Amino acid sequence: MIFPAIWRLLPGPRWVKVLLVLLLILALFAACFRWVYPAIAPWIEVISGDPLFELES
Repeated sequence: MIFPAIWRLLPGPRWVKVLLVLLLILALFAACFRWVYPAIAPWIEVISGDPLFELES
């Protein structure tokens, strides 16, 4: 599995490793919202039942 390999590579005691893993997860989500999702948005069809979404269109 990948998680044990990442855990062994991280330096420091357990609390430092937990903090680093949380920061890595946060960075991954930030990268997805900043670059990945906007890049693939043109190919995604949005279907919404939200009436406000339909008013804006």
